[in-house]
Amino acid sequence: MPTLESWWMVAVVAVALIAACVASVRHTRYTRRVRRAAEAIRLAADWERHGEVQRAYRAYSEVCDGGFRIHCADIPPNAWDRLLPLYRTIVAAHDDTLRALDAYRDRVGRYPDHLEEVRAAIPDESLAAFSGFEYERKGDADLLIITGLYGAAVSDLRRR
Repeated sequence: MPTLESWWMVAVVAVALIAACVASVRHTRYTRRVRRAAEAIRLAADWERHGEVQRAYRAYSEVCDGGFRIHCADIPPNAWDRLLPLYRTIVAAHDDTLRALDAYRDRVGRYPDHLEEVRAAIPDESLAAFSGFEYERKGDADLLIITGLYGAAVSDLRRR
């Protein structure tokens, strides 16, 4: 009987060691995701300072919306603080741009060939977001504005 008890003890120890290894690997991977999320937030703050509003918004959004698969408590608080104001800035710039484009069409009879033609009519607080817009004139009375709210967020960060 002592052999059977020894075998069970060895089995229990082996299972415990395997479980500890698995837990350690999971913790290491999670810690890397938390670090990558913090780096994304740092980059987003830099992009925001340099006027890359859409890029910053998408980075904050990816972190806050679960793109890094980390717990809410581990998300840096400044990510949540910046997400909604940047969204509102982009939406306001979109509205300002549509007003400027409509005013241009009322004056000229068609939409402009390039978005830059209405830059002077955009308020200063909307210029950073306006610079990130893409514009396509689809005809004299039709257009497409891509605001940049959606798209790849942090392509600069390599997934490890």
